[in-house]
Amino acid sequence: MTETLHLGLPLIAAAQAQKHVTHNQPISALSSCCGTLIEWRVRALQGKKVQCRQ
Repeated sequence: MTETLHLGLPLIAAAQAQKHVTHNQPISALSSCCGTLIEWRVRALQGKKVQCRQ
């Protein structure tokens, strides 16, 4: 089983009766979008002091 590039989400193997077509495409899109948003958030927080709630 392979994984998505950004988040490491599991992808279905191509030999599993075309299930991979309907599953892998949205999972890859989700990984790309979320990975980009996480990168933007990390860059926005760089240099700022982050306070933890207690």
